[in-house]
Amino acid sequence: MDKKKLGAILHIEEKKIELNKIEKQMATPDFWQKTDAHQIATHYSELKKIVDRFNEASDANLKILETQALFSEPHDQSPAI
Repeated sequence: MDKKKLGAILHIEEKKIELNKIEKQMATPDFWQKTDAHQIATHYSELKKIVDRFNEASDANLKILETQALFSEPHDQSPAI
């Protein structure tokens, strides 16, 4: 699979947009006073890791990302039982 198709499957562009929104939110002076600040920061970190890994992927690493794409749906992180 080529990198462009994989980017579409992994929703890389949407993740980049969401990262920008979160960065703006985190830049506000009262961000860390919010009760969900830690959850937002954790989500930001997870998104950033995915996007960075995709951007840095070579052809050899695309296979690893393809496998991760198979398990990228919201419920894939949940236990099977």
